[in-house]
Amino acid sequence: LFGRLSSNQYTFCRHKEVIISEASVAGTDVLKAMEYAKANSVGTGEGSRKCNCGDKCAQYAAWIDQYSKAYGVPDQLLVLSIMMQESSCTQDSTSSAGCRGLMQICDWDICKPIGINSFDDVIGSGNEQNNIKRGIYILKQKYNAVKDEDGSYDPYNCGYKYSDAWDRAVRGYVGWKCGHKNYVEEVKEKYNILKQHAA
Repeated sequence: LFGRLSSNQYTFCRHKEVIISEASVAGTDVLKAMEYAKANSVGTGEGSRKCNCGDKCAQYAAWIDQYSKAYGVPDQLLVLSIMMQESSCTQDSTSSAGCRGLMQICDWDICKPIGINSFDDVIGSGNEQNNIKRGIYILKQKYNAVKDEDGSYDPYNCGYKYSDAWDRAVRGYVGWKCGHKNYVEEVKEKYNILKQHAA
């Protein structure tokens, strides 16, 4: 389980809540991928994960679909891959840094403009929707922060080289410091496997 690092922790809570007028229906692709990952380990070695969504797979997929569209994250399978990397799709998971839930939201990730008023709003049973919502919002803000950088962007000189802006966003999700060195590679491995089973 991974907890994000807290550098620039209050930078990514600037936009008001996006109101969606109609409930989204989960994208078939992400739900198919989630069902595959529920039954099969995805990835290799220590990076291998299942999606322990139980009877909530369809609801999680619907929220991934809804908030990916709301916040402009174009690839729902990327969100699922991060969720699996962070928590194996387990809402009651806790990292060594104290980050919690499906997307491993930390206490410094609270964001009142999108309706996340306290840490209690994203942890525990019944708050899965807020946890997914906040995680997707964080991912998009991390993308916005690095989309104009180039492949040499590496603020802590850890040896990272990511030419793709979404790879940089995934790195930003866990933090740019030198921990979790293979995080992006493990997320991408899951993504590539899930994509094969999503159609």
